[in-house]
Amino acid sequence: MLKKIIEHPTLKGIISNEKRISHVDLLGEGVKINGSYSSAKNVRVVGSIEGDLHVDGNLTVDEEGIVNGNIFARDIYVSGTVQGDIKSKGKVFVRGTAVISGGIHTKSLEIEAKAVVEGDIHMSGEVDDVMPKRKERKRQAS
Repeated sequence: MLKKIIEHPTLKGIISNEKRISHVDLLGEGVKINGSYSSAKNVRVVGSIEGDLHVDGNLTVDEEGIVNGNIFARDIYVSGTVQGDIKSKGKVFVRGTAVISGGIHTKSLEIEAKAVVEGDIHMSGEVDDVMPKRKERKRQAS
């Protein structure tokens, strides 16, 4: 089973061995979160979240995953559904099964055939400032 997870195309580079498996927050199938979610780890969404995601690591939205809110992360892999803006400090990978309704702000973007993207795309080397700083996130939550 572990071998299958490591070879999963959207997780390649996020999980490289058994020791790193604990560094991924899994929002599994059937899990539904109402409200914002923040993590210093990598995050994999298989369930659904109604709220913004603030991830210091990488974010994977699996084919079954649904995010209704804005996403802030380093590298972002989308195979599922996102309704909201995506802001990445690194790269955004949009798989052929993805449906995105919202803008994408990133340094690098890869979109596979058959993916659906409805929104503006902004690519530049100056994406660092789109990520809210940790202190700003805490203030916004208050």
